[in-house]
Amino acid sequence: MKKYKYSDLAIENIEFDAMSEFSLERKNIKSGYKEYKSGAVKVCSLKVDSEAESKRYNCRRGKYVTLSFDRRLTDPEQISNCVAEQIRECLSDKLKEELNYNTRILVVGLGNIDMTADSIGPRTLKKITVTGHISCDGGDYLKALRKCKVFAFSSGVAGDTGMESASIVKGIVSECDPDAIIVIDSLAARDSERLSSTVQITDNGISPGSGIYNARREISEQTMGVPVIALGVPTVIDSATLVCKALEDAGIEKLSKDLERSLEAQRRFFVAPKDCDLTVRAFSSILASAIDKALTV
Repeated sequence: MKKYKYSDLAIENIEFDAMSEFSLERKNIKSGYKEYKSGAVKVCSLKVDSEAESKRYNCRRGKYVTLSFDRRLTDPEQISNCVAEQIRECLSDKLKEELNYNTRILVVGLGNIDMTADSIGPRTLKKITVTGHISCDGGDYLKALRKCKVFAFSSGVAGDTGMESASIVKGIVSECDPDAIIVIDSLAARDSERLSSTVQITDNGISPGSGIYNARREISEQTMGVPVIALGVPTVIDSATLVCKALEDAGIEKLSKDLERSLEAQRRFFVAPKDCDLTVRAFSSILASAIDKALTV
């Protein structure tokens, strides 16, 4: 059933693989995997260094940090602080220096604001503190805010603009000349428990639409010319993944030929929880707060 299970989360891919071919302990050592607790937040860090590991986990080479917490979001401030810490660490590693008043960061919100499950990116942008428009004469004001130069842009979706998000972002990059880019997008998960309790942070960019089998040109350091940090929150699950999980829970290990034909024919859709609007609202606030904290100097 493995080929019918999809996830954008590296942690789910390594856990799934660990249950089949190797022990999790052995894979932790081999893959540079580590986990620890930061208050009520569980932090899992995975570094994919080789092409073999990249193929095994179905993800690009780079660093993946997954933050897991109580889905009731009992302490959003603590979650925000933890996300901010990871963003800042990724930026410092990529820029090889600490953030300062002259550091220029472009924050990009991917997704469709008119579709709830895909609107975390643009909704987060509406809540962050933007300082890129402040002129040199406003330097003292910028220092009072204790912020580096922050630019924000929502690229929309190709169905509305007729253009690839990566192409639009590339044009914005040439205009505002950022030192790094932070991209925010919605993801697909394998486990429904992760829909309201997970944030993934990576340092290798993102392919818009990949979570719904509609991958577009990637937004990464290779395509943009500057480091790209991606923040993702799972909001949907592939229907085929749900079917396979239900069958496994029922003790059914092998798919019937009719069901296989149905899945192979791509008669699939994506499912979001009924409280998706509340989740998106909460996570957009958490991510916005985290970005503001991470970009404070």
